[in-house]
Amino acid sequence: MFRFKVLKFFSISLTLILSACGNMKPNVIEVASYPEVDQLLTNQISLLDGNDLNKEVWLDGKTESKQLQMDSAGWNDELSFLKEINPNQTEYVGAFEESETGNSLVLKLQEGEKGSLTYFSRTSDDALLSITATIHEDKDVYIHHKEVEVNLVNGKIIDYQIIGYQKILLKDTIRFRIKGSIVN
Repeated sequence: MFRFKVLKFFSISLTLILSACGNMKPNVIEVASYPEVDQLLTNQISLLDGNDLNKEVWLDGKTESKQLQMDSAGWNDELSFLKEINPNQTEYVGAFEESETGNSLVLKLQEGEKGSLTYFSRTSDDALLSITATIHEDKDVYIHHKEVEVNLVNGKIIDYQIIGYQKILLKDTIRFRIKGSIVN
């Protein structure tokens, strides 16, 4: 009789525990979906293949301008800065404060979060898309800061600008600006 009661108690307890486990939801971390800058880079390389580039570089007061003939390899190198402004990286999961108003999306790196991409903005209006980003790295031996602006019309980059500075320990600050505009 005692064994029957123990067995009955054990059976009921096991049934309750197992039924409770069936109602539990697995822990799932939702990953925010930010703009796909890697895909943008891939698309631009094929869209711009064969287009020329007017490029102006300003470095500490000296300016140089050139028109360059570009192929897909050239565009891949030229637009590699887009990889730096990609918010869809594992290090940024949950790191941004996101705000959206009308046709603008703004991502700001939250206080205490680590990462060089501190600001990202995407504004779209009909055929025009504008992306701005700030990259800031403050390491022991150097500080590197860039502000990037890219403008697209009908999905194709028409111009971009990168303004920034680099300060290396025991050396002067180097300021630079790079402007590029696509020639059809």
